[in-house]
Amino acid sequence: MSERIQEFYEFGRFRVKRTNRVLMREHELVPLTPKAFDILLTLLENDGRIVPKDDLMKKVWPNTFVEEGNLTQNVSLLRKALGESANDTQFIETIPRRGYRLWRRSHEPRETRKISKTARTDHQKPLRVKPW
Repeated sequence: MSERIQEFYEFGRFRVKRTNRVLMREHELVPLTPKAFDILLTLLENDGRIVPKDDLMKKVWPNTFVEEGNLTQNVSLLRKALGESANDTQFIETIPRRGYRLWRRSHEPRETRKISKTARTDHQKPLRVKPW
């Protein structure tokens, strides 16, 4: 049985359309570099789990040697696009010496798993689906 690939993700005021590789803030296009989009998509696919820096670099830059500074720079660009500042982390959390994770405030489409009420923590909101 194969996994279904999500067509879009929602978190906060943002929607990511995987097939078109587009990030929207409400109904406005948010420009992203291809690598920043790949990082965002990888974080979304990992559903609130920590993504180690090495794994992220292998996924975004396959078969290429890059330094950690490339990842840091692209995460910084992504944070700016999401409206985050150095002191205001709304979505992307840095886990020192480990990696990054996207806060689990995201909304997933219908075909994804359900979270029980007991599995949620205080910072998590129930998942909901909005029609495209």
